[in-house]
Amino acid sequence: MKINRKLSLWILLIGMVCMPTEQAQARMMSNNTMYAIACTTFGAASYVAYMMYQDYCKQQAEIEKKRIADNNDDQEDIKTSFDETLNFFKTQLKGEQLAADFDLRIFTLLMTDFSLQTAMYFIDTMKESAHKQSTPISMKHFEDIILQDNEDVMNDHQTLLDRAYHQAAHAVAIIELMNPHVALYNVSLHGTNSFFCGFLFCPLVKDIPKSEDHLKIIEDTIMYYLAGGIGEQLFNVSPLPRYDDFDMSECDIDSYIYEYVDMISRLSVSYNIECAKDLSSLLLYFNYLNTDGSDPDNFVINSQERNNLVFSLYKKIQAILAVNNDKIKKLAEVLVKKGTVYADEAYAICGKKRPLFYFEKE
Repeated sequence: MKINRKLSLWILLIGMVCMPTEQAQARMMSNNTMYAIACTTFGAASYVAYMMYQDYCKQQAEIEKKRIADNNDDQEDIKTSFDETLNFFKTQLKGEQLAADFDLRIFTLLMTDFSLQTAMYFIDTMKESAHKQSTPISMKHFEDIILQDNEDVMNDHQTLLDRAYHQAAHAVAIIELMNPHVALYNVSLHGTNSFFCGFLFCPLVKDIPKSEDHLKIIEDTIMYYLAGGIGEQLFNVSPLPRYDDFDMSECDIDSYIYEYVDMISRLSVSYNIECAKDLSSLLLYFNYLNTDGSDPDNFVINSQERNNLVFSLYKKIQAILAVNNDKIKKLAEVLVKKGTVYADEAYAICGKKRPLFYFEKE
């Protein structure tokens, strides 16, 4: 395509250059000759401008490729620096008493998505809390930082159970999808702040794989987030309040997307939906790079395509959770009693054994 375009431009340019000569031989009027020269000049300028634009596009493409490569290198540095981060945390906690449930390797994995500054805030706060209580540092100290109890909610059994269905569905989605690279760490019933959304999962492997495996992690994570709202639907959790005062009475109850609209309009799942949409945009972007391979600057998020992707994954995880609703119910009941359920027990409720982290296999 590019060769044909360049060839056409060369033919146009040569034709325009030859035009004044032919006209001169035919003894045409000078004003026609000047017109031809002007056309030739304009054609030549257009061709030069086109070539300059092509060079500019190539340069921008190279810059973008370098930027993406640099970002990948940075991510690789982060992924391969697990041991260094672990040693850093060991230094920060040197001389501190650690409870039996506080595995520093697990804590390091949980810190994967946080900045070092945030991780240090967690460590300093845990130290301070443990010193005040004169107890070893435990995972409870970590959870106290990121979890917040709403007394009104925690004292209302039905509201507590409603929330438990939501969080249990998140956990069951992670367990049932069984992505070979990530696993559930825990699921909590407690109120949460911006750092935490009721469930934690972290990588099973030292390096998160690239290409198809990496895309599968993103796809599964979208379904993890969508699962909470589906849990509410399966157990008829109260639909109020609605996001932006959404009126479900205006929706066609016989529509095939009624349940989906019912889910995304719930205020209780609005944060999950935002996360799912952001990840869907990221997945579309990576798919674009892998299949098209052209300049990433040309990629524009198509909202309809993104919504279609989210809806298709919603139907997929909805079908999985529907046949596992008994597991959601059992896990929700345990959540109401304990507040937080860790992976070993959650996997056991689902009839599975918790996958081992890579350092547990050594």
